[in-house]
Amino acid sequence: MKKILFTILLCSVLCVLSAQSRKQVRQYYYWINQAELAICDENLQLADSLYTRAFSIKKPLAREMRTAFWVAIQTENNEIILQIAKCRIELGDEGLAYSYQHSTQKFDSATYKQLLFLEENTPKTYHTEFDTILENLIERDQRYRMQGMGRSPEQFALDDENRKLIKQFYREYPDFNEYMAGFYYMGMLGVVLLHAVQTDHYDLQPLLRKKVMAGIFPAENYMEFESCWGDVHSSKGHQYGSELNNIYYIGNTLFVEQPENLKQINKNRMKLGLSETWQDAVKKCVWECEHNCYCITGNRNLKCFGDEEDDAAEAAKMKREIDAEHAAGDFHRMYYEKGSKASK
Repeated sequence: MKKILFTILLCSVLCVLSAQSRKQVRQYYYWINQAELAICDENLQLADSLYTRAFSIKKPLAREMRTAFWVAIQTENNEIILQIAKCRIELGDEGLAYSYQHSTQKFDSATYKQLLFLEENTPKTYHTEFDTILENLIERDQRYRMQGMGRSPEQFALDDENRKLIKQFYREYPDFNEYMAGFYYMGMLGVVLLHAVQTDHYDLQPLLRKKVMAGIFPAENYMEFESCWGDVHSSKGHQYGSELNNIYYIGNTLFVEQPENLKQINKNRMKLGLSETWQDAVKKCVWECEHNCYCITGNRNLKCFGDEEDDAAEAAKMKREIDAEHAAGDFHRMYYEKGSKASK
């Protein structure tokens, strides 16, 4: 009886802790979204303070650290610049002094020297042995693709092998993210996962979804993988609105097409723990396009129709179509020009 009571008590405690963790992750994503929207509203001082608030709730992921670092540079918040830089360098990031030097016109030599000192003297805190593991995954992922045989049975077999290895990997290391595997881990793992979702046996959705809701795995990558899987295997349509057909560039023009199931898309995003709606995501992409500054989402999805001249012709054709739709009162498609609001 005592064992049964202990088990019940332990389960209750774990449920409470899990609920608290999910609440913290939701709060984190709420303040991150507010910070990113503040950037779009040209209120960088507010964005700076909102990032600080979000980072006080949980450890930031790499994407948010990049943007917060850029904001701190623009607001000349040297204390935050150095704090974020130290964390990024501990996780294996490089070139932050150079980035600082070329990201502001109000260059502070003391901050630059401190960044150089951090780069030269800060020890790595992540487990560098994961570098080799990730490199091996990439080698298998690219083995036949490098020979132009990306759709060969041999490559598909390796993609499926990688899928199994990743699943086993997350079982052994449940908290696997940049704090364990380094700042650039998603750059390698993301490529492998993007190909793994295209296999017939892709079954990582439940695992990765749990990691997103625990604040361990980046939500934007999960939504991208799910969208890719849906395009290949599902007839459910757009799940998160991150598909290439919704937000994409042709040449220097950003095109945005509102999905038909927008209400369901925003519900799906909310279920992940995000407060960012599809409309919020579009606002960020538009700001990046018009300012030619990809510091928030980094979304540069490209559709190509041939060479530069072919792309320009296709973009011009689509803009004429959209202009006609707008004249008729239909605004489900929009377009924006790259750099139209960039500072000279």
